[in-house]
Amino acid sequence: MRPSNRRRVAACCWAAGAQYFAAELVTAAGWRDPAYDWARNFVSDLGARTAGVNEGRVVSSPRHAVMNVSFVTLGVLTPAGAWLFAPYVPHRGWRRVAVGLAGVHGLGIAGVGLQPTEPGVGEMRRAVHYFAAACAIGGGNLLLLAASVGLAPTRRRQSVLTGVVGAVASAASATMLLSDVRHPGIVERIAGWPVTLWTTATGIVVLLEDLAEQAAD
Repeated sequence: MRPSNRRRVAACCWAAGAQYFAAELVTAAGWRDPAYDWARNFVSDLGARTAGVNEGRVVSSPRHAVMNVSFVTLGVLTPAGAWLFAPYVPHRGWRRVAVGLAGVHGLGIAGVGLQPTEPGVGEMRRAVHYFAAACAIGGGNLLLLAASVGLAPTRRRQSVLTGVVGAVASAASATMLLSDVRHPGIVERIAGWPVTLWTTATGIVVLLEDLAEQAAD
């Protein structure tokens, strides 16, 4: 694959992360009784295939397939984009770290979609779901921090911004693990959304740069 094409395909993989946020909105809008509570419901509740009480929360997600397909799609495209972007990372060591963490993150997200947590699910399957969620969020947080270090030699401002975002996401993850939070839906999104926002924004910026270069030619 030509370098320019590789970069463009990588950017498309990451820019497609926008579908994840659209899927959350569409799936949440399908809840009727009760309505989806963005502050108290977890993202995973959107993927529950059966209605009822799940860990003390009433869940009813008739559009669960939209969310679960979105999880799996994001889980495939994020590491694919990282692998395609890898040659553009100057330091080979950080290149391998970033691709590896993107893989952990992607497998985790796909696992969340393939094994939802829902009313009536067995303890083993519930454990698989939470392990996948830990990989998705933890791998994403570490990917941001690794990207910050990798960007430092060539893109100082982007490195600092990425590091700050990664630190905030990691702090939110630690808060969820170490204490009972009043609004878990909000804290979970502060922990989990940043890496997808970052990859999506990166993909869009790269695509816009390519379009600008084409227009200049």
